[in-house]
Amino acid sequence: MIIKEIKLSSYPYVSRRGLSEYLAKHYFLKKGYTVFRGHMVLGKAYSLYYPLYPNVQNKYNLLERILLQKLQLLLYLLRDDLKKQQGGLPDFFCYKKEDMFFAEIKLEHEQLKKNQLQCIRLLERYGFEVLVFRLKKRIYREVIHYDLDTNVKSVLLKQEKMKLHWK
Repeated sequence: MIIKEIKLSSYPYVSRRGLSEYLAKHYFLKKGYTVFRGHMVLGKAYSLYYPLYPNVQNKYNLLERILLQKLQLLLYLLRDDLKKQQGGLPDFFCYKKEDMFFAEIKLEHEQLKKNQLQCIRLLERYGFEVLVFRLKKRIYREVIHYDLDTNVKSVLLKQEKMKLHWK
């Protein structure tokens, strides 16, 4: 699991409900990713809107093709395992060409729950990269690698060491 920190702007928000997901979604869209809600991985059978709206059908069908290309028949085993979990799916599934990952979004004071950690371990066993994005007012570390099996945390990139080099 990789933990990345994103700067939270100092705009006076009326409510923080859904704020982290909203900001992260727009962050991923600016980077050129196609963003799917995490629960869409379970399939169209769990969508109330699939039979009603063609755009929803197109999005589910695109995600189905992406997942089948990566996992083939293991996709159905993954879905069965995810249904056995008591929630904990990451907020987003992001895709851009061959780059794909699950993203769990947290504000600076929020913590990962036990069922979220179990789901992250499950997704990593199936070969997916899971990133936890933490939105903070002040960033100390940019990228952290956290090994869930050994509980070892290592800082990959600190903000103080980031410099721009111009040619």
